[in-house]
Amino acid sequence: MIRVSKDVGGWARKGNIYACEYARENVKNAAYVVADLSPDDMDPKKVLIEAFFNTEAKGSSTTSIVTLIGNTIWAANLGGQNQTTTLHSTYNLELSQATMDLMMIADSFYIPKHNLSKPRGEDAHFFSHDSQVIGVSDGVGGWAKRGIDAGEYARELMRNAADAVEDLSPGDVDPKEVLIQAFLNTEAKGSATACIITLAGDNILRAANLGDSGFCVIRAGKTFYKSPVQQYRFNYPYQMGRSCGASPEEAEEIAVAVESGDVIIVGTDGLFDNVFPEDIEAAVELCLEEEKSPEIMAWTLARAALEKSLETTTASPFEMAAYEAGVEHFGGKYDDITVVVAFVVPHCLYSK
Repeated sequence: MIRVSKDVGGWARKGNIYACEYARENVKNAAYVVADLSPDDMDPKKVLIEAFFNTEAKGSSTTSIVTLIGNTIWAANLGGQNQTTTLHSTYNLELSQATMDLMMIADSFYIPKHNLSKPRGEDAHFFSHDSQVIGVSDGVGGWAKRGIDAGEYARELMRNAADAVEDLSPGDVDPKEVLIQAFLNTEAKGSATACIITLAGDNILRAANLGDSGFCVIRAGKTFYKSPVQQYRFNYPYQMGRSCGASPEEAEEIAVAVESGDVIIVGTDGLFDNVFPEDIEAAVELCLEEEKSPEIMAWTLARAALEKSLETTTASPFEMAAYEAGVEHFGGKYDDITVVVAFVVPHCLYSK
């Protein structure tokens, strides 16, 4: 809940009456009213009324109470009153649903495979708060047979993608163009899958996805959208690289309308090959109920993926895909695991 109270300065003409004291006490009382309330129990108008009756200082103030319930912003606003004794008889409060620009607040967690020769693993990612862009990339492990660390390619690709959006506002970001520029500026050997997503002021999530990294949007506890996988055949995804692979021009362009309260999960195949959609949904729901941060939610999902990747008797999405392709595989797939979690929130309610 957000509460704002502004003193009415005209009281100074009546002697030692400082309306700022009224405003401060009014806001403090509002804070006491909501201290033990859950968001669903919040009624801004009732909060304002109770705070008024508990405020004893002389003076008056204008006041606004704002709260977020589900995907709706509710507000009670009072302005233009000249004295406290008229508040209850000349109530001028309006309850309104606000539609506003949205943004992502994000954090991540990464678990590389245990490999002493490549301790950093083969995944890479970044998040630009100012440009509202998330990128993930997975270096293709097959290059190791040629003595090439594809993780170097993935890391340079994501550094170049981050550089490409550094001076851009969210509305100016074209995910496919970012991917193309990053590709052209990457000189390391190897190849990688990649996914770039951005959220602009029109509340449309835009993405360019190449290969089997990707993202999903969780809304009201269910998967609202999941990006499709691009692959030539089972376990052989589209990939970009200097000497082989697909062109970033082949990345699939995606647009998804998002709402306040949505949770966006961006990850490499280390997540999506090991955790079923319903298990991602359950983990997200539990973290939201416990008011966990994006970082803790990302850690929760990454740890779940790691545990599943080590299983040999429990079914996994990778096992199911292998079965459909006529390939024998049991359990999870041990891999690097990158998870980026983004909460979609109203822009005006978040201060960096």
